[in-house]
Amino acid sequence: MAEYLAAPVANDWGFFVGRYLGFCAVFIPIAQGGQKRLTW
Repeated sequence: MAEYLAAPVANDWGFFVGRYLGFCAVFIPIAQGGQKRLTW
């Protein structure tokens, strides 16, 4: 039973972490580019 409950949670966390890392990979360079534009 615990394995049955843990598997979807692990999948959700993997999905969430993957989305978070993907978001950071896209957002951080954009944010840094925006900061560079503001400082220039």
